[in-house]
Amino acid sequence: MSSNASLPGPFLEYRCQYVYSDGRRCTMFRMGRNSTLCLQHWAKQREKEDSQWAVDDIMNGVQDLKTVEEIHAVLGRLFRHVAYNRIPHRKAGLLVYICQMLLATLPRPEDGVSQQAICDETTLDAPPPQDLPEDAALPRQEPEVPADSQWNGGTA
Repeated sequence: MSSNASLPGPFLEYRCQYVYSDGRRCTMFRMGRNSTLCLQHWAKQREKEDSQWAVDDIMNGVQDLKTVEEIHAVLGRLFRHVAYNRIPHRKAGLLVYICQMLLATLPRPEDGVSQQAICDETTLDAPPPQDLPEDAALPRQEPEVPADSQWNGGTA
């Protein structure tokens, strides 16, 4: 039954509407009344649409990937799409590698101070620790327990 002439008329209208590059039409039945494709071709079409949507979302708001912030934003969105399985892992690995190369080629701060040192200085509110001799033992502090509490120190 390779020719369409041998199939009864009603069966032709329930067949998948996908046409191969050589002009043949898929012989599988459609998924349902409202669908025009069989399960296999519908899944391929959906994967292609999801992948295109994910790429559009990843590149949303990105001009040229010349700042650390833009690259980190792309990596964050890429992580989300990989976690939801919207992008093939192989392609995601390639994109992460490209982002790594872009980060490596960005210019460093000119004054010799690392970004980590700048971050540490801005986030610490406590004064720097005083120099203690190496053999100085720190006093052990026991947690204070209110006198009126029901805690009995672990004994029953």
